[in-house]
Amino acid sequence: MLLRTAISCGDCGTIWLHGCPVCKTPTSLREDGIYPVAKKKVKKIAVKAKARKIKIYQPLPITIDNFFIATTGDFKEIRKVPFGFASFFKSKGSEYYKNEDGSKLIRASDHWGAGIKYCNWFLIGYKYMHVGKFQKVYGKDFRIGIIDITDLKDNI
Repeated sequence: MLLRTAISCGDCGTIWLHGCPVCKTPTSLREDGIYPVAKKKVKKIAVKAKARKIKIYQPLPITIDNFFIATTGDFKEIRKVPFGFASFFKSKGSEYYKNEDGSKLIRASDHWGAGIKYCNWFLIGYKYMHVGKFQKVYGKDFRIGIIDITDLKDNI
């Protein structure tokens, strides 16, 4: 019996049975038509997929639900998160807020620049550079930026 494991998204570690919606890596069925899920082999498959440098495509239009998939944008720096914005996602070194209708996005982070996963998010008033160099030049202080979702562009 041919056995292939499900894949795991490198971003969130979620196991997808039908293929990762971010990196588009497909999974295969066993001969009996069942999708197997094996935690130990998942990481190896995800690493191999990244090594092949799979192209990421942004589903259009860009919304609050898919803003993190291959986008570029210039955020305006603000002092604090204004009233009316709710936190909806946290990741390593970043927190994201949205307003009630999802038209504005706030990112509070200690890293900005090119190479934030598949995105290039810059702060207006700072030099355009790679995220690693940004931290070396400007330090690891948290900065807060705001952008209209319509101002995000696909990063293709």
